[in-house]
Amino acid sequence: MRIGIVRTDIQKIYLSDVENSSQRDFSSQPNGQSRYFSHPADAALVAILNTYALTTLLGTNASTFDTTGSNGTKLNIRTKTTDAYKQVTVRSGATVTAAQIVADLNLAFKNGNIAATARVSGTHVAIDSSVGGPGVSLSLSASSPSTATLQTVLGLSTVAVVGLSLAALKAAVYTGGSIDVSSATLLALSSFASMSAAEQTALVGAVQVAVAPRLVETGPVLLSFVDGVISQLVKPTFQPGGSRGGLVAGKAAVVLADDGVSIFSL
Repeated sequence: MRIGIVRTDIQKIYLSDVENSSQRDFSSQPNGQSRYFSHPADAALVAILNTYALTTLLGTNASTFDTTGSNGTKLNIRTKTTDAYKQVTVRSGATVTAAQIVADLNLAFKNGNIAATARVSGTHVAIDSSVGGPGVSLSLSASSPSTATLQTVLGLSTVAVVGLSLAALKAAVYTGGSIDVSSATLLALSSFASMSAAEQTALVGAVQVAVAPRLVETGPVLLSFVDGVISQLVKPTFQPGGSRGGLVAGKAAVVLADDGVSIFSL
């Protein structure tokens, strides 16, 4: 199961009635799961976006590629709207493979201090920004700083792929009083479906840990869900700090299945 805090007017909530994480018998008892749960701060989510939410341009043309003559070897690229486009060059040949194109691009990106990485995706060429987040705008130009046509050869769009904003992430994750951190929802945002499998796993995992971390469904955890601390957190009558706390009543958390979207039930 996963527990996600939906209230923003409370600080940390300690889950005290599951396996103790500091006083267990390390030789015979499982890892403890007692810990604090909280609604992630905006800064924490932005940090995740900056690290894992890469933008991707995925080519539609399959290897091999003809880069001779007017087909062109040049690509104009930038990763921020505030940057000028930089032009990079790959080898000329009638049957250049995707791997050769990627090798040439990555060397040119490194030499040009361009925050992007090329990779082979099946038989296509993909370009990822090296950093993610709201400030990224991965884009190609056919004309600046001078004419370039390699994007046409590779089937890469010249429409900019903009980094996911914090507001867009929160709107997708916190919806209708519940939480959705499923892979399907997260990977449908921005250009994440075009990222590599490893990049997708890293992004989804980071968001899930921050928003709705997982608990192993041991006996104490299930008892807490049925009649303990967890059962109280999901009630609409839950009042943080009791009647003297001064906060309104309302559920503090949702309990999800491991898929990150279905409501957990026994």
